Order: sequence, then C-alpha cells, then structure tokens
Amino acid sequence: MKIEGSNSVNFKARCPEIKAGQDVCHILRTTYPNYSISKLNKRIDVMHTKNYLVGEQYKKFIRWWNCKREKKFDIMCDTLLHSDYKLYEDTIKLVKQFKVADCGQAADLSAFILKLNGYNATTANLKIKNSGLDIDHAVCVFNKSNKPFEKVTKDTIILDSWLGECDFATNILKKYKEQYNGYFKIHGLSGPEEPFITIKPDEQITTKIWYKGIEINSKHTKQLREKYPELIIKNSKYKEPEKVTRRFFGLF
Repeated sequence: MKIEGSNSVNFKARCPEIKAGQDVCHILRTTYPNYSISKLNKRIDVMHTKNYLVGEQYKKFIRWWNCKREKKFDIMCDTLLHSDYKLYEDTIKLVKQFKVADCGQAADLSAFILKLNGYNATTANLKIKNSGLDIDHAVCVFNKSNKPFEKVTKDTIILDSWLGECDFATNILKKYKEQYNGYFKIHGLSGPEEPFITIKPDEQITTKIWYKGIEINSKHTKQLREKYPELIIKNSKYKEPEKVTRRFFGLF
C-alpha cells in the first residue's frame, strides 16, 4: 500500500465503541512506536507525522533499513504460526524490539488490546466483492453490539490502527474506495514491481476474516490485563469473572 498523506487520529468519537478503537490507535502510536516498510518507502510515516526523515538522514536510514528489514520481517512472520494468545505476546515483543510493524501486526495488536478490554474483535483483510480478489491490507473488525464478527453489517466497526482510522464499516469502506483508491495491491502480488489497483465505481469493498480469531479465556484475560496495564482503555467492556462459591453438603 502506498501512502501520500497523513491522517491524524480524531478523538471526537460518535459512540463509545468507536472511541475505544481510537484509544487503541493512541496506545499503539505511543506505547509501541514503530515504522512500516510501506510508509517508509513513500517517505511518510502516518503514525509519526512529526518525525519525517529528510535529505541525507533519510538516505542513511533507508540504507540501514534495507539491510535489516528482511531479517526482521522473517522473524515477525514466524509469529503467525501460533494458534493461541502467544501470537499477540510475541508480536508485542518483536514490535518493541525491532520497531517494525505493517498492517498485519497493527491489526493483530489492535484485536489483542480490544480482547483484553472485553470486545469480540478479530482480524480481517479487505476484499473486492465483485471479483473475489483479496486486497493486501489487514484491519481489525468488531461489532458495536459486541456480537462475534461474521460479516460486515451496519453494526460493524473497522479499526485500522495502521492508518489511525476507526469508524463504522460503511464509512471506512467508502473511504478506502474513494480517498485511498489506487493505493492498494492484490494480496500475494504486493512486491515492489507489482501495480497498484484501481477499484471501479461498480465494485464493492468488503472484509474477509483473515484467520479465525484467537480466543483468550477469562483466566488468561485477567492475567494478561495484569501483565499489560498500559493496554487497558477507559471504554472497556471487560467484566471480572464471577467467583464460584463452592458449597459442601454434609451427610445427615
């Protein structure tokens, strides 16, 4: 994906759930600052709009980056082999260590933070509904009602922390088609030489679950909340698990 401008996170949310998503954007931007290959190649880092690298400083950084990025991302891709919440913890470690994250890592961490705060969030990639082609961009999705996400409805919220955007899916998908049209590549064909695609007026963008959401049971959720207090947001839906009272009945 190419980026030619920057987006600031708007914290004037219209509903608590969108505000929660915007809080997640803020956490990722401040707690786990990182760079993205896609952004750096355009000399723009959306998450660090005040930290542009110019002139020789930029050239030196890109030379260093090109030497390191392959190794870093190879390591990060290995974390996708996990099928439990360790995926999220390993991603946190790698983002903190290497200061690297693309849309996939941003979507995973967004889902993790929302899960710790009681939201049924998962990750998904964009898809052109008409042709069935998968777009090379991942996002975090959840429903305002907090019902498990299955498909896009009027209830669906898309959290794109990589861009610093959070809104109802109907608004975000329209923005992808209009404001970001020509900014995407097809998944699997996203190399430097591959062309960006233009989404036609009669084509629709939707989302497709990237992989089944990783569930975190109540015991582990509580432990992870204690381990990562910096990931707790104000608009949390989290509820402490009820304590089970055991009753012992004697024999009479």
